Amino acid sequence: MLGGAVAAPIGEEVFFRGFLYNALKRRTSVRNAILVSALIFAGIHFSPLGLFVIFPLGIALAYAYE
Repeated sequence: MLGGAVAAPIGEEVFFRGFLYNALKRRTSVRNAILVSALIFAGIHFSPLGLFVIFPLGIALAYAYE
């Protein structure tokens, strides 16, 4: 369980910031890449209130990465 609790967030960051965000940034602007990657990040963590909490978190993480 500990491995999953550590590996899952690391894997998500590698995918969302390392792959998806960079791919979007090459094709669009930094602003659009941040917004789209954060929206997809929130969509993957689907919950009724998740969009209001996880979407801004995705924006903050992409901004910090940038």
